[in-house]
Amino acid sequence: MDPGSGAGVTKFGGGADKSLGADRSIAYAGFMTMPKPANGAAPHATQPFPHAVLAGHDLACRRGDQLVFHGLNFTLEPGEALCLYGPNGSGKTSLLRLLAGLSPPFSGEIRWNGEALSRTPALLREQVMFAGFSLALKEALSVYENLQFWSRFLGDGGHDQKALMEAAINRLGLEDLLAIPLHALSSGQRKRVSLARLLLAPRPLWLLDEPTTALDRDHQARLIDLLGDHLAQGGLAVLATHQSLDLPGPRLDLDGYAPAFDAPAFQSPLFEDG
Repeated sequence: MDPGSGAGVTKFGGGADKSLGADRSIAYAGFMTMPKPANGAAPHATQPFPHAVLAGHDLACRRGDQLVFHGLNFTLEPGEALCLYGPNGSGKTSLLRLLAGLSPPFSGEIRWNGEALSRTPALLREQVMFAGFSLALKEALSVYENLQFWSRFLGDGGHDQKALMEAAINRLGLEDLLAIPLHALSSGQRKRVSLARLLLAPRPLWLLDEPTTALDRDHQARLIDLLGDHLAQGGLAVLATHQSLDLPGPRLDLDGYAPAFDAPAFQSPLFEDG
């Protein structure tokens, strides 16, 4: 019998969509990778993603009345990870929210394969998995029940969800934790459960907010392996982090895009009408 079988998952009830996000198109989870064989050989490669390029052009972000960053440009090619650095409050999480379509840019454009998202806002939604700083898990449910919920929530009928669940459990080393309620886990174990959701639905763009937080060295290495597999399939990733990560792709220090003035954004001469 599965550790999570029974009525446990129904505890989400009719409020599941409200507490965890009603729009399935922007999923706070990730993409499929295959478990590594016991001999350490590379997993069998899944079908590569179609070629896709993500770009930001002259982006500016406002938080309340304050300009957070401006003049930001980047291009992310298949197989690349964009690592975002900068002090607290520099706009790393805000940029992830812009890319996920959860907030609009104050100015500038985000483009997916050359097409501006401002013209077709739904264009990127089916391509994104956003693992935010909030774990989006239920404290009273077991590890298995939490993953089972997300597997059902994200499943599109085109993939073997049972196989994806098994791969996620294996890759994040959760085998011995499946029956334990989330509230009994350490911070690092909770983080691993949250990251396991990255393996439950195939989407090319991962947006990760401080994904290494609370992880020990072994599980940080596992995360880098997951990212490496994702990028090897032509996927893309954008990560907000304070650590130096060995991943292919550009680096962006948002502190270099902070406004040189301490004034409300609507007073900035950069954004005057006319």
